[in-house]
Amino acid sequence: RRPRGLAEAKVGQHNGKVRFRSIEALVSTERACAWTLGGLLDEAQFARLLKESETVLRPFVTDDGAIEFDMPSLIATARKA
Repeated sequence: RRPRGLAEAKVGQHNGKVRFRSIEALVSTERACAWTLGGLLDEAQFARLLKESETVLRPFVTDDGAIEFDMPSLIATARKA
């Protein structure tokens, strides 16, 4: 019996924008993700991250206080063989 797998697998890059209501909302999202910074940083480190982010990310803050920046993504598609 032949093993099943994937056929016609493709990976494509798509460009888009990411938008959060504020820099604090962006940092809070990272905090909630256990597989990214949320699983690595403690309270003091998150406080420092927020403070530094408010300076470094200032160029990406919009007139309404949101933060927006380009974020490419990789999308994989395939069909079951």
